[in-house]
Amino acid sequence: EVVFVTAYSDYAIQAFEMNALDYLLKPVSRERLEKTLSKISKVQAKEKMVPAPKVKVECFGGFRVSLPGGERISWRTKKTEELFAMFINYFPKELSRDRIIDTLWPEMETDKAVVHFNTTLYNLKKVFNNYGIKDLIENHYNRYRVQEGKVACDLWEFERSYDPGFLVTEQNFREILDALTMQYGAALFEGYYYGWISDKQNYIEDLYHGLMMNVIQHLKSSGDRAKAIQLLYQAIERDPINEALHRELIRLYQQEGDRITAAKVLHSYQKKLKNMLGDEVETELDWMLE
Repeated sequence: EVVFVTAYSDYAIQAFEMNALDYLLKPVSRERLEKTLSKISKVQAKEKMVPAPKVKVECFGGFRVSLPGGERISWRTKKTEELFAMFINYFPKELSRDRIIDTLWPEMETDKAVVHFNTTLYNLKKVFNNYGIKDLIENHYNRYRVQEGKVACDLWEFERSYDPGFLVTEQNFREILDALTMQYGAALFEGYYYGWISDKQNYIEDLYHGLMMNVIQHLKSSGDRAKAIQLLYQAIERDPINEALHRELIRLYQQEGDRITAAKVLHSYQKKLKNMLGDEVETELDWMLE
């Protein structure tokens, strides 16, 4: 903070136009100096209360990492990106060096794999160090994870906000609806095919569809079937062969008296199953139109 201390009073206006904190005229009394120091202390206290900018990590609809200013991170290698994605996926768990090596370089000889790990970890740290973000990766006796206070992640926020015990109520379902359609509308790590992400993807999809079905029930009870149908199509786009979603969609069209569209939904579902499994598959939905 800048404080002018001068024998001249003529420049006070210019000083404050330059965002000076204070302007002291000589000779400066002890009482006047203490007031200035108090101003400085208050400003510094406010600055400490403002949280430091965080690295932004988006996992829904892909995997995007941005600096506090908005610039997207450019990864030196695919393995560098994958290593950071692992840290994000498994947080708050620490990952041992051995587990990381077994996951990323499973068929490589141990000594060579250790060299690749060290190089990849170095490249990861360097990416952020080059942008002034220090110590983003914590290391405790060869166990690693990212520092939570330096990262804002949509996956972490989703898990914190919507654990399996979360209840959709009349008061919050509109807020949940907006979150499911906007912030979390795309699949987790969409377009990324790392073998180690399937468990988390399945877990998040189960939470997502459970929340979606609860929101749909609230929409149905309020008479907004059109919005409920729209949401079901969105959920089916994420999970094209989910039988429960198709069942609910068929039931809604039947309640609307639209048996033709209900039949089209069933036939579309049967076609998708046949394309995936290669044979005609009978499901519980077959009996819904009889």
